Amino acid sequence: MAVPTYNFAAHARTDVTLPISGAQVDVVIVDGIFVLHDEDVRALCDVTLFTAEDSDVCLARRLRRDIIERGRTVESVLAQYLRFVKPGYERFVAPSMQLADFVIPRARENVVAIDMLAGDVSRRVAERRSLLKPAGGS
Repeated sequence: MAVPTYNFAAHARTDVTLPISGAQVDVVIVDGIFVLHDEDVRALCDVTLFTAEDSDVCLARRLRRDIIERGRTVESVLAQYLRFVKPGYERFVAPSMQLADFVIPRARENVVAIDMLAGDVSRRVAERRSLLKPAGGS
């Protein structure tokens, strides 16, 4: 597959893609705020995950990022957040939390939940590898 890359400063995909063969990987992580919103995408997933963060923390991170990295003003960031980001999150993203197998609050620092998820993924990979191992082989 050709995995697209994204330029966050330009809010667009780049012309660069990363070629990956299915034989090269045991796990594919699909990341995006609308991933769970699409039923066809969810059907392709073995495990689904929703990371939840306090809305004040999200706004503070957005302000810091957009001002420092994108050169925007506080006023423009807040206007966009109130007009598009928050209503879009409440309408499309937050409801998909109910569709996730795992919900991890405070995901960046929630080491216990991350370790549990990593253990589950490792177990699933080991099970699949054992099913694919030839009979009598090593």
